[in-house]
Amino acid sequence: MGARFGQHFLANPHVAGRIAEALHLSREDTVLEIGPGKGALTRHLLATGAHVVGVEIDEDLYKGLEGRFRGVVEFTVIHGDVLETDLSSLFKDVKGPVMVAGNIPYKITSPLLERLTQWDGWERTVLMVQEEVAQRITAVPGTKTYGILSVAVQLIAEARWLFGLSKQSFRPVPQVDSAVFELIRRPEVPAKAERERIMKVVRAAFSERRKTIINPLASRLAVPKAEVEKALRSAGIDPSVRAETVSLEAFCRLAGVLPI
Repeated sequence: MGARFGQHFLANPHVAGRIAEALHLSREDTVLEIGPGKGALTRHLLATGAHVVGVEIDEDLYKGLEGRFRGVVEFTVIHGDVLETDLSSLFKDVKGPVMVAGNIPYKITSPLLERLTQWDGWERTVLMVQEEVAQRITAVPGTKTYGILSVAVQLIAEARWLFGLSKQSFRPVPQVDSAVFELIRRPEVPAKAERERIMKVVRAAFSERRKTIINPLASRLAVPKAEVEKALRSAGIDPSVRAETVSLEAFCRLAGVLPI
């Protein structure tokens, strides 16, 4: 059951409880649970009094959830793919922002994160993912794991590592360890066109991580080096540093002055 979708089910109830606690839920809140599976996290979310909407792609698991939580008015389960579900329509009648939680199958982590950056209906997200991905999402400038994914997610939200957990916490046992991280949506998020401009600069800067930032920016963006250097200095960035040392705020300033 569930194997064809790459699920590894959480077998540690203590961890499920910690995830629910991290969301700081109340009876007034609504939670999107991505892939409820067998309901290990679901019951902890429901214990807070919040209304939980689960989106489960596996038909057998969906039917199991319907049976297990039959009669629980605070729980709604939908049989579908969260990557294809119209989340805005699903929560159109909800007053206030939605919280998001889930143990995310490794193979959908990247498209799911992209989906969350495009949907403005959530306030706080707590997800369990592959440890290496959590490291990249929560990375800070000056570390080896800081890169394109770090900036893309942190443009939208403050990212914080919560805790790691061994692969032995799952059944079947995966090949890698996992980690739980938190995202708190920023009060002000750049408009889509501005985010795209910033990420164009970021992708160019990180295209050649070992080189000083001026070189990949000039070559990838087809901007003369002299103009790139001028823009870097205007943004308060030393042209001799590498991209991995440049903060989110500095990348935002740079995108505003680069002639692209």
